[in-house]
Amino acid sequence: MTTTYWGHPHKCAMPHSFFYNTEGKLIGMIGSCRDISKIKAIEAKIKELSEHSFMALADNAFDGIVIVTPDLFHAYSNRRAAEMLGYSIEEMLELDVRRLATPDTAPIFEDRVRKRIRGEDFSHYYQTELVTKTGTTIPVEISCSRIFWQGQPGDLTIIRDLSERKKAEQALSENEKKLRSLIDTTSDWVWELDLDGYYTYASPMCKNFLGYDPQEIVGINVLDLLADEYVSNTKVFFKQKCENPRPFTGYIARMNRKDGGQVLVEVRGTPV
Repeated sequence: MTTTYWGHPHKCAMPHSFFYNTEGKLIGMIGSCRDISKIKAIEAKIKELSEHSFMALADNAFDGIVIVTPDLFHAYSNRRAAEMLGYSIEEMLELDVRRLATPDTAPIFEDRVRKRIRGEDFSHYYQTELVTKTGTTIPVEISCSRIFWQGQPGDLTIIRDLSERKKAEQALSENEKKLRSLIDTTSDWVWELDLDGYYTYASPMCKNFLGYDPQEIVGINVLDLLADEYVSNTKVFFKQKCENPRPFTGYIARMNRKDGGQVLVEVRGTPV
């Protein structure tokens, strides 16, 4: 649960990954936050509805919605869930939910469903892959909660197909790789600074310009590499660009090399 700037609570899912150095030591974490307030609101609304009203709502939902019984069969499936997995609704109602799990995830998948049906607080939101009727897999986002259906406990599951999102992420990753390859081979030195003026990235050409390896530059403030007579003007210039973020070109400065020499550079950049 997070709180917005205005003080309103929002339920969020926050998948994350950890970073380790070459020695296996934890050095950081990267994550993302996804607002699942609407999904949780749908779940709450569904629990309040009668069976007839529930089906009227669920049958036209954009996401797949299923209800799994204690014997791990589907007691209900909406059209979207059936279409997503390549089955008819009739086939879904005769389908053991374990057949939708990949071989690697089947034991965990079954354990999660059983625990939720028993009312244990376990994995109500996660991402996984489901197996379609044709045997292909699709990436999905699953949100679950316990529900009573036709007099017995069940697992209410909302399934969101992530195929298009994953394709977009893959395309973005490929574009980033191409951009990084271009940056690494250009004759210019490409760098990135944070708002305090510290280098967060330096391309390999840093070695040619200043004699430093890129990893030596990261974490150093740009002012510490400037010749003394350029520090004051650069402070003012950098502050102006932070306050009025527009692309610039033609800024001249003299920088100190690692070997004690100096190099005159022309700087252009784009605040991001």
